[in-house]
Amino acid sequence: MRGKNGMKKWLGAVLGMGILTLGAAWFGGCTLLSDERCACDAMYVWKEVVVVDGNGVPVDSAVITVVRASDGNPYKVPDNGFIDKKPGHAMAFDDGILNEIPSGKLEVAIRVTASKGGKSGEQIFVVASQKCRCHFEVKSGRDTVVIQ
Repeated sequence: MRGKNGMKKWLGAVLGMGILTLGAAWFGGCTLLSDERCACDAMYVWKEVVVVDGNGVPVDSAVITVVRASDGNPYKVPDNGFIDKKPGHAMAFDDGILNEIPSGKLEVAIRVTASKGGKSGEQIFVVASQKCRCHFEVKSGRDTVVIQ
């Protein structure tokens, strides 16, 4: 049986490790372990865009297409049925976009096009991956796609 001080130290160590683990998962998405293996969290990360017309009015039900900018390789836009829909908001990509980053590279340019009623607009995003490839990070690109 541990003494009072031993129990406090043990409890403090367990709590400290829990906070460090939670912090790594919350802020980093993945952790590179000492033996070079990766530990990814179970979060699902996605990127939404806001589709608007030339006057800034949200456009609902626009068709979203996503391709790798360098070669036009298409990316299947995920079903966004579980996202709380707001006017003009649309799913652009999720963690699956990491498959579009060629082997040996850490980032890729992605073209997101929104179209409706014969009009369209696009936005280029530079998407990066950490070494562990758990989640993407948007390096550049605006959240709004303007259809004109």
